[in-house]
Amino acid sequence: MKIIITESQYKMLLESNNESIQSLIDMAFESLKERCEEDEYSVLYVENQVHATEEIKVVDVQKTTAKDYISGKENSSLFVTIDIYMHSAFEHIDFDEMIWELKQECEKIIGKRNIRLNLREVINTNTDRQW
Repeated sequence: MKIIITESQYKMLLESNNESIQSLIDMAFESLKERCEEDEYSVLYVENQVHATEEIKVVDVQKTTAKDYISGKENSSLFVTIDIYMHSAFEHIDFDEMIWELKQECEKIIGKRNIRLNLREVINTNTDRQW
């Protein structure tokens, strides 16, 4: 799914708060879940990570701007810090593949390649570790 946004909407997204970035992450995660249900992934790791994930929360959003030395254009990037809430009998799951896929989905939605996701913490909501 690709959503076409105007330049003003893109600027608003770059200047936005956590709520609009949270909705972007939610849309990307829903798209990721749909792709898992359609068996688009040949790697089982991504599906396992998606199924174990209950929620992804945006903790912090920072915008950086850098000027290209050659072209003189300003490039903006979003650094988004997230927490993943999972429900699993395992104490820890490696979410690297899912985060990479989530980043790809976010880039498809906004049409730009300037978003970076940083995982701050994985929180397991399962208090009963019995099989």
